[in-house]
Amino acid sequence: MGIIRTFSVVFILNVIDYFLAPITTILVAKNLTVAEYGLFSWIGTLIGFVTTFFTLGLGQYNYRTIPGRSLDEQYRVFGRSLFIELAFSLVGALGVVVWMHDDLLKAGLLAFFFLRLLFVVLNNELMRFAGFQKKNILKSVTAVIDSRAWFLPLVVFYLLRRITVPTVFVSMLVGNLISLVVLLAVSDRRRLVANLRPDVSFAKEALKISLPLVLVDMGMYLQEMAGRYILKIYGSYEAIGLFAFAYSWFALIFKFGMLFIYTLQPYFSETYHHWQAGDDGALAKFNNQLKVGFRYSLVLLGGVLVFFIMNYEDVIVLVGKAQYKATIAAAWCLVPYPVFMFLSYFNQILMVLKGRTRVLPLFYALAAIFNIGLNFLLVPSYGYAAAALVSTLSYGILAALLSTQTRDKEFRFRMNRREVLELVGFFAILVAANYLGNFFIPGFWLRMAAVLPIGGLSLLLVIKRRDLAIAKSF
Repeated sequence: MGIIRTFSVVFILNVIDYFLAPITTILVAKNLTVAEYGLFSWIGTLIGFVTTFFTLGLGQYNYRTIPGRSLDEQYRVFGRSLFIELAFSLVGALGVVVWMHDDLLKAGLLAFFFLRLLFVVLNNELMRFAGFQKKNILKSVTAVIDSRAWFLPLVVFYLLRRITVPTVFVSMLVGNLISLVVLLAVSDRRRLVANLRPDVSFAKEALKISLPLVLVDMGMYLQEMAGRYILKIYGSYEAIGLFAFAYSWFALIFKFGMLFIYTLQPYFSETYHHWQAGDDGALAKFNNQLKVGFRYSLVLLGGVLVFFIMNYEDVIVLVGKAQYKATIAAAWCLVPYPVFMFLSYFNQILMVLKGRTRVLPLFYALAAIFNIGLNFLLVPSYGYAAAALVSTLSYGILAALLSTQTRDKEFRFRMNRREVLELVGFFAILVAANYLGNFFIPGFWLRMAAVLPIGGLSLLLVIKRRDLAIAKSF
């Protein structure tokens, strides 16, 4: 399937994902207390800790190693790395249970914690593997099932008036199980099972590369989650719930803005490897792919951010409890956050392609130290709004550090002056349309009916015919 048709299908699937994401968040946030929502988010934080640190950086290793290899070699690398990830994740889970067993047992969530953890490791790696094989539609279908199929059982629990933290986890596990069944059904299970085993020589080879990247994964995790740990120390589950509510929307916007990069990554990774192998003509194609992905990701990110923050209070009335109105200050602090995240991850992808990974742990360590130190300084006085501000500032520092490492001649993705001015004009139109709409048009939905078409037309400033031609050539 051509890249444009593939992207169209992937885009539609992501629209479904982004349509259901706010609904699930609304159902959970409206039916749990703020403290329960904070507990739910805290358990997700703990699962993230295990799946980040105890997978030993092998996800990054696979990204660098698997694309472009023969199918047998792909399964060899994937099976052996997955075995290591599962084994060490169980060890990490046991450590967390020893630490947090009181909270998990009191809430009746111990079994849910273990099951959710295993599904996260398995499904994430299988979906990533599908992406390495350019099965972007399969990857997107299973990602939507994995992340949003729990909407259906959640609705059932809502109708039964049984939405609690345990039933939310039951709903999520249903989606995880369906996704895993689909992924296994379309995989070469014979090859997968044959390679899902310990291999000492492989472990030595892979861990030499992946272990330094554990610090990168851990740095990424701390960038996003350190504030919650410090809120837990100085605050309560209510504070975590308020922070997590505001943060979740900006994390969703970041994921939406990364859509182009997620879709194009297997293509430009393979093109770059071809150039490294001696195909001089592949470099121009590689840079065209990079530039298209970079520019349109910024368009998506910026456009959604403008609409969201300028209508935040109306959105909160629709999606949350009255208590969540207090998150407006945290929301404004988080506005640049998805952009800084995008710049960080985009530059990190290029550094991994280049093999320039030694400085990644240092950069993430510096950003994490800044994050933790400033959180300890500000959170006791200013609470979760300070945690939001620190998250944004630390990702801004990380983006600046990483960008210093991608100024090589083969990375020509930055926009020229005219393209920057066109992008500024696009955002100016969006800001003006939203400001005037808020001033003159009463009613949220009526205002959106007027503003959204203006936003669509303003895309003509940034969409280029040559970019469509580049996309068709993939």
